[in-house]
Amino acid sequence: MNFAKAKRIPIESIPVIDIAALTGGRTDPAAELTVAEQMGEAANGVGFFYVRNHGVPEELIKAAFDISGRFFASPLEAKNSVRVTEKKRGYIEPYTGIMKGNTRRDFRETFLWGREFDRPTLDELASVPLVGPNQWPEFLPDMKPVLNDYFEACVEVGRKILRAFALAMEIEPGYFSGNFDRCIARGSALYYPPQPENLGEDQFGIGAHTDWGVLTLLCQDEVGGLQVLSGDGEWVTAHPIPGTFVVNVGDCLQKWTNRRLLSNQHRVVNSSDRYRQSIAMFVDPDFDTPIIPVVRPGETPRDEPTTCGEQVMDSFRKAYD
Repeated sequence: MNFAKAKRIPIESIPVIDIAALTGGRTDPAAELTVAEQMGEAANGVGFFYVRNHGVPEELIKAAFDISGRFFASPLEAKNSVRVTEKKRGYIEPYTGIMKGNTRRDFRETFLWGREFDRPTLDELASVPLVGPNQWPEFLPDMKPVLNDYFEACVEVGRKILRAFALAMEIEPGYFSGNFDRCIARGSALYYPPQPENLGEDQFGIGAHTDWGVLTLLCQDEVGGLQVLSGDGEWVTAHPIPGTFVVNVGDCLQKWTNRRLLSNQHRVVNSSDRYRQSIAMFVDPDFDTPIIPVVRPGETPRDEPTTCGEQVMDSFRKAYD
């Protein structure tokens, strides 16, 4: 098969972490700390991990996938009625993005959306990149309420994971998760057509990259195709596991934790004969949130200070026209 190669690892070798202690509604610092330690170990072992008992209702996940699938199945002219804006809201056609270090443009379609701010807030934040009005298609009126509900549910889960990481680092629990009132968090519904073999081993649904922000929650369908660079430098398959999110630490959180948590590379190759769907939630705080490495006594910061917004926008500029 003429596709990029990856080692197929056993499902049981993938860390699947139960985070009910974070999402169950009862505060138990010891249980939260245990979960955080498990996540940190996994992020530096096989290179990625999954979470279950995350608290996002299964019926909401199904509704988000169903409405996204209906959108992507629509004619191109209809999808382009909500063509992506400079605020990174709306539809992106295939062969538009190219990740840094890759040679060919990505073979996928994307729909981006963010928090649904009211008009006064949008006017106040008009000059802030990555904050703007969403582009909702008139031909699918249900898309707005479903994806907005999905967005808020995932941001809440992401903030609980970030709180646990802060507890593990013995810093203020809200240090990573406090600035989300006007967040630049984004949802990305993704559609990967079956990839013809004749496109070769250097064609990807999305090329190798790290995520740019703080934390990513990825929900994927049963088709598969996600590949992750493991801790020993080998590309491995990230099998679909029902009821879970794949969790990626982003570049911002790697810097914020002075590289205690690692932002790992991943890519997608849809070598099946079916389309593949996934939804990525980029759980990022307010644009001007300082990203200053948290160092212990005697440590040296390994990265220069930045802000969440600056980091993400710099990566956007490198990845898209």
